[in-house]
Parts: sequence; C-alpha cells; structure tokens
Amino acid sequence: MTVTKAQREALKAYANDLEAPDYADYSDRAGPALGWLNRERVITALISKGLIDADQKITDAGREVLR
Repeated sequence: MTVTKAQREALKAYANDLEAPDYADYSDRAGPALGWLNRERVITALISKGLIDADQKITDAGREVLR
C-alpha cells in the first residue's frame, strides 16, 4: 500500500494527539479553501485504506505504517 507524505504526517498526528491533523498545516500551504479540501482528502484516504477508522481513530494497520 502506498502512503503519501501528507498521509504519513496525518497518521503521526492521530498517533500522537489522538485527533485529526491541524487545519493550519494545510491552509498555510494551499490557502483556506484548498487547505480544507486537501485535509479532508487525506482523512478520507486514510479511512479508505483502513489506517484510521470511521471515528478517526488510528487503527493497528495505521500504527504499523508508522513503524
């Protein structure tokens, strides 16, 4: 499974903070509207890959990716 840099960074946020990555991390790079969309795309991809669950909690598979 391929995991992008943005997905890996988001997984680290879930592992460390037990919550979604900060919106500011995305808006600083792409501007407010595109930043929000990019953040949501990363979260959706992580759920689709089974790396976080529907409640946005990191899964065992997500932890494995970070090892």
